[in-house]
Amino acid sequence: MTDLGGPTDKKKRRFTRGHPRLAVSFPLEFPDLQQSGITQNFGAGGLVFLSETAFEVGQRIRVICANPHSHSKLALDAEVVASEIQTNGEGVSDDHAGAFTVRVKFVDLHPELQTRIRGFIAEWLQSSADDKTA
Repeated sequence: MTDLGGPTDKKKRRFTRGHPRLAVSFPLEFPDLQQSGITQNFGAGGLVFLSETAFEVGQRIRVICANPHSHSKLALDAEVVASEIQTNGEGVSDDHAGAFTVRVKFVDLHPELQTRIRGFIAEWLQSSADDKTA
């Protein structure tokens, strides 16, 4: 049986985050898996994304983040900490029912890479704001 990392009861699992996350939506690629996803939130320590397939808790993946505004990309190594199937109900649109919400933490984060992540977030925020004022 596959462990999807979901809660074992009706209560939502709580995650402790060391970095704030932004509610952003941009495409992700997983080149080693030939899959894609879309972010729900993104921060310097990890991200949450929607996927059509489940991921194994503990699975290591390479994530390519693509800023649709500037076309810049950032490649990050991550570890899956949770993967839960979405069902119709609380806050889940029909479009996302049956998709998986996957939570990952970034691994092998050296200071230079953390700086690049923060720069990517700042660039995304700036280009998103520019789109709204144009």
